[in-house]
Formats: sequence, C-alpha cells, structure tokens
Amino acid sequence: MFKTILVPAGGAETDTPVFETALAVARLSAAHLVFLHIRMDVRDVIASMAAGDLGASGVGMGSLIDEMEADATKLQAAAKSAVEAFCAREKIPMAGAPTTGASAAQGVTAEWRTEIGRLSDSISAYARATDLMVAGRSPSRAGVGGEVLEAGLMDSGRPLLIASTQAPNAVNGTIAIAWKDAPEAACAVAAAAPFIATAAKVLLMSVHEHGAPADKSCDRLREMLSWHNSNISVLNLEVSHEEPVDVLLAEVAKAGATLLVMGGYGHSRLREAVFGGFTQKILDEAAIPVLMAH
Repeated sequence: MFKTILVPAGGAETDTPVFETALAVARLSAAHLVFLHIRMDVRDVIASMAAGDLGASGVGMGSLIDEMEADATKLQAAAKSAVEAFCAREKIPMAGAPTTGASAAQGVTAEWRTEIGRLSDSISAYARATDLMVAGRSPSRAGVGGEVLEAGLMDSGRPLLIASTQAPNAVNGTIAIAWKDAPEAACAVAAAAPFIATAAKVLLMSVHEHGAPADKSCDRLREMLSWHNSNISVLNLEVSHEEPVDVLLAEVAKAGATLLVMGGYGHSRLREAVFGGFTQKILDEAAIPVLMAH
C-alpha cells in the first residue's frame, strides 16, 4: 500500500489536478499526503548567475535580490494557501505524525513542508523517503515541470505518478500496462501493485511488429499477476504502418483505462531519452494518469 505520498506544490493553478489525483490515490489506503514547496535559494541563484557572467553583479544587485525574494515569498504564500484551501474543502486533517492506538486516524491526512534549495535536489531527496510521488505534466521537458518529473523519476528510486490535466474519477478502474520485457517495465509493474490488486480489470498491452511472434513474457507476467487480480488479460498489439505509440494510445482509450503503467527508459547520461519521443507523446496525449518507474 501507498501510505506516504509526496505532492510538490509549486503555487500554480496547474497544481489542482495534481492534488486531486494524489487524493484519489491516498483514499485507497488512508495515506498521508506530504505537500512540499521548494523555495528558491535566491543567493545561490545569484551566485550561479555571477559565475556564469549573466549580469548578476555590480550596480543593482541589492534590488535584484529583493525582487527575487519578494517573488519567492509570493509563490510560497500562493502554494500554501492552495494546499490549505484544498485540505479544508476535502476535510483532510493536518498531521505531522501517525496516530496510534484506538484513536488512530482512519482517513487521509496531510502536512505542509517548505524547503529552501535547488528544486531537483530537494524533490529527489524527499521522494526517496516516501512511497510514491505525484506530479503534474508540462508540455515539454523544459521548465519547472520537466525538472520535477526528471528528478522524481531518475534520481529518487521511487515510483512517479504523473497526473493528467483533468483529475480522474478513479485510478483503479481499468489499468493498462504498457509491457516490454525489460527491468524498467518490471519495476513499474511492481510499483503498481496497490493499484493492480484493487483494479476492476488489468490489461497487459504489448506492441510488436506485424508478423513478429507474440511476446511470451506477457503470458508469464499474466500468470504472476493473476495471484493479485483474477481479471487480467493480454493484448498483443500489432504494428504495420502506424507508430507504436499511436497504436498503444488508441487501445488505451478504447479500453477506457483509468491508469497507464509503463517503464521509464534511459539513464543519467541520456536523460532526454526518458521524456523524449515515445514517452513524451504519451504524456502529451494520454488523458489519464501515468505511473512510471525507472
């Protein structure tokens, strides 16, 4: 079960579907939501700008620092306000530690945390100490959204649930697994165990070239997962002239899946391979949350 869920809170309007997705997951096992805001370390940023000769020196330095600090304070306040309003609306009590004994909490709890530092470093460090991280999408790898996704997937060692732009009604209805006989996909399936166990249906989807033999590893995986959920099927998807990602997305939509599970491929020296091509199109076009592990 997922009992601690990290939810980055950036202070933007796009945080709302992320919060709602995290809550949908938390309700499955009365989990604890850790809302984390990373406040920019202004002096570190200024030092980096100065080292790079980006104009952060000389006259106006003090006013620049004051302006950046004011922006950071405004963003932090917006993030905290959004979290407090969300928890109040959903009647989520704030708790800094688990309760014990007969009065132990039976529902979802939450807490607010703020860290000053570099976004990617702080996100990955906190994620390592939680069961799952839920984050939002960005149109591309550029910007804060992409930095959060990369840190969560590549540097934390924990599974990452990437919310869709619209909050789901459920995350454990029909689960689609984009299967590939590779360690990354196996890690993603293992991370999805809490969803798989309670899903109404599980679909193993394997994409292969037209005329190529079916992937027998799908049958082995189906046999194993049948011990977790008896309603599981294998779909061998053939590709002729279409792109594999288009075939997969069409089948996921046709099945009415509520969650897509897939591996995150690549390694630290080729990070762009993880959120490029196949995966980026999934994040651009899949209308459901995507659970990834690396």
